[in-house]
Amino acid sequence: MARISLVLGVIVSSVLAIAGSKTVKSSGDATLVDAGSFGIFQRGHRVATETFRVEQRPEYSTTTSELKLTDGTGQSSELQLWSNGNLRKYMWRATAPEKAESVLEPGDQVLTQRVRMGSEKPQQIPYILPASTIVLDDYFFVHRELLTWRYLASGCVSGESKCQLLKAQLGIIVPRQHTPGTVTMEYVGREQVVVRGTQQELNRFNLKSEDQNWQLWLDDHHKLVRILITSENTEVVRD
Repeated sequence: MARISLVLGVIVSSVLAIAGSKTVKSSGDATLVDAGSFGIFQRGHRVATETFRVEQRPEYSTTTSELKLTDGTGQSSELQLWSNGNLRKYMWRATAPEKAESVLEPGDQVLTQRVRMGSEKPQQIPYILPASTIVLDDYFFVHRELLTWRYLASGCVSGESKCQLLKAQLGIIVPRQHTPGTVTMEYVGREQVVVRGTQQELNRFNLKSEDQNWQLWLDDHHKLVRILITSENTEVVRD
């Protein structure tokens, strides 16, 4: 993991993307960077499935995600990032138990969130935050993959094969909670991990906020494979 080759052609959540992401041509002028689903388990029981898709266009990337709970309810999101990693637009929508939607867009050193809950009057919430603030919303685990890519890119320089991955603090916003904050990410090293009954050697990262500690494992193509949130008895595994 100390040596990572880089390419400039696929920019997802930062100026650099990590080579090894097997990109495939998608529809139109978009390139498919990653797609699939995560199974979300609590105490060993599947409670939800997140289906996601990350596409790169000439000027910006789009990450779409749909979360479906076992009770039939769900929500969806779309995160658009400019090629320098800055926020273009973030949209969230739920249809049950009541309709709700939210849109987060950048301005001049201000992010503005427009929220509508059911039939209530829309609210507008400003945040004095730059467009480089990372969206890390509740329940969308693909956002953690994007965050890790950004962290990896921050420790690497274009044209150099060696990366220095130090512990880093990153500014985030959680739109569903209307809460800005910071998280700390650290690369731990390679570990032998059993995923769906098969032992794999994966790259482990620790993600910490004020009230949670997450363990993330990515494969050698920098795809998120597993998340463990011990305090909540929650495990997220790529299907």
